[in-house]
Amino acid sequence: MLAKLKEIDTTAIKSLLKLNQERNKVAGFMERAESLHAQVDSTVYERVRSDYETRHVELDIKSVPLKEQAREQYRKLHDLREQIEVAFEQTRIDKEVIEFRNVLGELADQDLETKLKEAEKLLKKKKSELVAADKLKKQFVDAFDSEAELEEGLVAEEPAPEIDVGTTVNGIPAPVVDSSDMDRRNSAGTAVSDNATFIVPAASLVTLDDRGGDAEAFPLGVFNYIGRTDENQVRLALEGVSRKHALITASPDGFVLKDLESRNGTYVNDELVTERALSDGDFIGIGKVRCQFRLG
Repeated sequence: MLAKLKEIDTTAIKSLLKLNQERNKVAGFMERAESLHAQVDSTVYERVRSDYETRHVELDIKSVPLKEQAREQYRKLHDLREQIEVAFEQTRIDKEVIEFRNVLGELADQDLETKLKEAEKLLKKKKSELVAADKLKKQFVDAFDSEAELEEGLVAEEPAPEIDVGTTVNGIPAPVVDSSDMDRRNSAGTAVSDNATFIVPAASLVTLDDRGGDAEAFPLGVFNYIGRTDENQVRLALEGVSRKHALITASPDGFVLKDLESRNGTYVNDELVTERALSDGDFIGIGKVRCQFRLG
């Protein structure tokens, strides 16, 4: 990630900072001219002030294309930082899982030190990446009047794909399902795929809290969208989750998870995946949410 951060082009913000210095200088002259207004002829004052106002406008005009270039690079930085933050959080949880397993007696003390050392080393690396990203972000913010101005138009809502039963999403066929299976919770039932009827096994996606305990269970059916908005069967309205983030489908061979080109990616057992057959007990990372796939 550090290598990718170094690829962010800061040329535009360096130019913006120079323009800002000049603009602040002109603003200072204007403020001083205002304070001395009464001491000079009004014609002299108006001419000087008009000159400063013209220079100020010219500097603003010069900054417009530079700000657009800077925002383009900042979007890349924003996406990278979100990925780094998600990876950092997952690494932190992994470390606490190791410690908890030791408390439970599953992990022997002699193994704890080695595993903790590896986890802490990785956590330190992720922390350094996050610090580097924040440091770079500050450079971009300093080149604008505010962070809000920098992030104008940053969060562009990805369009929700229009899905009908029997169509495909990113290459995945949408199974034909019984009308009784079309409830939002999409409970288990009978489905048809490639002209073969099969029973959808009972399964669920369970969100985990910070300690690894169950937070919420979502029963899975044939067709299960995961995302942050209401149209998803599994709604995770939390940071790092895309509008339509991933899809879990049932087939005669079992359940398959597919990432829907989400901003922050989808992880199975801490591995970034685009598509993966799921097994009972698999851990799934969706943004900052950690889930577990369970059969039965």
